[in-house]
Amino acid sequence: MEKIFIACFSKEYSDRDKTYMNEELTLAIEELRLRDTKQAWFIPVKLNECEIPNRNIGAGKTLRSLQVVSLYEGWSKGIQSILKVVQPESLSGQENSASEELGERLSIRVYSEAFNLARADDFLGWRQFAKPIWPNARKSLVQLGKNELLSGQQPENTEELVDQAVDIISSYISLALAGVESRSEDFKDQKSVFEKLQHVSDSEFSRSHTWEDLRHTLGYVYHSLHGALCLDTGQIDLALDLARVKVDLSRQGNFRHQGNFREVWEENPLMGWSRLIGEGSCRKGWKYIASAYERWEWLSPIFAGDLEYRTSLVVYYLALHIHELASLIALGQKEFCVPLTFLSEGREINELAILRLHRNPAVTELWSSLDVTRAEMEDSWDNWLRECENWLSDVYKWDPPEVHHKHFFENF
Repeated sequence: MEKIFIACFSKEYSDRDKTYMNEELTLAIEELRLRDTKQAWFIPVKLNECEIPNRNIGAGKTLRSLQVVSLYEGWSKGIQSILKVVQPESLSGQENSASEELGERLSIRVYSEAFNLARADDFLGWRQFAKPIWPNARKSLVQLGKNELLSGQQPENTEELVDQAVDIISSYISLALAGVESRSEDFKDQKSVFEKLQHVSDSEFSRSHTWEDLRHTLGYVYHSLHGALCLDTGQIDLALDLARVKVDLSRQGNFRHQGNFREVWEENPLMGWSRLIGEGSCRKGWKYIASAYERWEWLSPIFAGDLEYRTSLVVYYLALHIHELASLIALGQKEFCVPLTFLSEGREINELAILRLHRNPAVTELWSSLDVTRAEMEDSWDNWLRECENWLSDVYKWDPPEVHHKHFFENF
C-alpha cells in the first residue's frame, strides 16, 4: 500500500451508478481500518463542488469525518493543506519534493477520472470536472513567476524552475492527454492547452525574458508529450494539427523572425532550443524531454513504460522531420527547424519508431496534406539527408552521424 491514499471526489463521481472507483474505495477503507488512527493516511480531495460519500470507516465514523481538502478552491493552497496533514516536517527543508510527489499522485487521479468521463462520452461531466483545473494551474504559475522573477535576480537553477512549472500544470496536461487518448471527437482536440500556456501573462513581469522562455519551454514540453501520445495512438492528423498552430515568437531574445507568424514546428524555442534547459542546446533539450517518463510519475498511466514513451517521442519527431521536407518542397522552407536529436536514442528505438511509422496508414498525410507526392519526397530524400548529415557534423560535431531512417522510403 502507498504511504498515503488520495481519494478524488467530484460531482461526476457522485452522479455515477457504477464505477471502478467504488472498488478502490472499498479496498482503501479496509486498509484504513487497520492503520493507526493517529497517522493520516486517507485524504479525501474535492476536485469540484460535491459531497463526500457517507461511507462507514469504523468506530462510528465515516469518510466525512476525515479532513477534506478542496482543490478547486486553489491548487497550491490545497497541496499545502495536504502536506500539513501528512508530513508537517516537510514544510521545512523538503517542501518542494513532498509537494511534487503529491502533485504527481493527484495528476494520476485527474487523468483516470478524465479518461473515464471521455470514454463514457460524458461531455457535460467533462466540462464540469475540467472547469477549475486550468484557473488553479494558471494562478499557481503566475505565483511562481512572482516568487522567482520579482526578486530582482535571475533564477540560479533554471531547469528546476521548469520542473516546478511542469509540476504545476501536470494535472492540466494529464486532463488534456486523457482526451487525446480517448480518440473521441468531443475530447481529443486539445490545441487550446498549448495556446493557453503561450498566453499566460501578468502585468508585473510579462516582459521578462525568463518568463517568455518559461512559457515557450512549457509549450515544448506539452506539444512533445501530445505528439508522442498522438503517434502512440495512431493519430498523425491530431499531432500535425497542433504542430501547425501559428505562433509569433519574434520578441524571443536571440530567435527573431521579424514578427512573422510561424508554425510550432518552425520555432526554435518550441523545438528544444531552450535557454532554461540546456542554455539553448537542443541536444540538452532533447535529453530533458526524453527522460521525462523516468522523472514524472504522472506519465505512468499514459504510456506503457519508458521504452514505449521514448519510441513514441522519436516517432513524433521523425514524423515532423519528414513533414519538414514536404514543407521545403511545397513552400520553399529552407532552414533546419526540427532537431535530429532523436537519433541519439540509438538504433533499437529508432528502428522501432521507423517500423511503427511504416505501419501507420496515415503516414502519407505528412506530405499529401501539403499536396506533395510520394515521388517528389523520394526524389528529394537523399539530398535532404546529406544536408542533414552535414548539419549534424558542422553544428554538433556529430561525426559520423548515424541516420537510422536513411532507407525510410526504400523499405516503405
